[in-house]
Amino acid sequence: MHDIIKAIERGRYKYMADLKAHCELSYSHSVSVAQTAYDIGKLLQLGTQGLEKLAMCALLHDIGKATLPHDILSKPTFLTHQEQTQMMDHAKIGGQLLCSLTFCEEIRAGVAHHHEKWDGTGYPDRLKGDEIPLLSRIIAVADVFCALIAHRPYRMPATPFIAVEYIILEAGRAFDRDVVRAFCEVLKKRPSSPALTAIPESLRLGKLTAHVRTGIVTCGGVDLYLTKKEYMLLLFFIQNRERYIKPEDLYQKVWNASMERNTNALRGAMKRLRKKIKGCGYTINNSRTEGYILERE
Repeated sequence: MHDIIKAIERGRYKYMADLKAHCELSYSHSVSVAQTAYDIGKLLQLGTQGLEKLAMCALLHDIGKATLPHDILSKPTFLTHQEQTQMMDHAKIGGQLLCSLTFCEEIRAGVAHHHEKWDGTGYPDRLKGDEIPLLSRIIAVADVFCALIAHRPYRMPATPFIAVEYIILEAGRAFDRDVVRAFCEVLKKRPSSPALTAIPESLRLGKLTAHVRTGIVTCGGVDLYLTKKEYMLLLFFIQNRERYIKPEDLYQKVWNASMERNTNALRGAMKRLRKKIKGCGYTINNSRTEGYILERE
C-alpha cells in the first residue's frame, strides 16, 4: 500500500498526479479511502494480489473527477440537479479512462461501480447484490465513511460515531453486510482513533435505549419505530444530552450524514421525534435563541 502511494508521489502514475493538480481534496480523499479499504480487504482475506488490486482501485476510484470542472468540485454550496448529474458521471468516466490504459478489468470495474448499492438503487448500472464487484463493495463503505468525517466546502464533518452509525444502518440496503462487519472490526483495531475504537452496543438515557448495532430504539422495553433520520437525530441528542444544539449544527453534523438537503424535512423529523419519545422521561425543547435541547420532561 505504502509503495503504491510513494510511486504515485514520484509521478509514476500520471493520472493520479493530474487528479492531485486538479483537486487536492479529491486526491487526499482517495488516499484515505485506499487505506481504509486496504484494511477492510485484509480482514476479508483477499490475499496479496487481491490487496494490491484493491489499493490501486481505491486510489483511482475518483479519477473521473479529474475531467469535471473545478468549480463543481470546490463549490461551497450544494450542487444543482444538473451539477449533481455531472458529478455522478465520474464513476463511469473513471472506468472509461482506465479502459484506455493498461489496467485489468477487475480494477476498471471496481472504479466504474463504486457507487452501486446493494439493493440495486445505485449508479451507473443499478447492479444489485453480488452483481457488484467485491472491490466496489469495499470501496463504497470506505468512500462514504471517509467523506462523512471530512470537511467539505458545503458542510462541516459528521462526527465519527454518526458516520459509523449511518453505515451500520445502511448495511443490507446500500452496503454489503459482510463488508460493513469487517469495516467495524477495522475501526476497533485502530489505536490511533480512540473515538472509533469503542462502538457501544447501546446508548441509554432514562427509559430510552438506542441499540446501536440493530438501529432499534426502545422506551421501557417497547419499540419506538423511528425512521433512520429520526434515529440519527436521537443518537446525536443522547450524546449531547441537556446541552443546547444550534439548528445549523444538527443540519451540518447529522442531517448531511443522511444526505438530506431539505431544512423543512429536518423540522418535520424533529416534530415526529418529539412526539414519539413523549412519555419516555425526556423531551426535545426548542429555544429561538439557543437552539434544540434534549432534557427531562
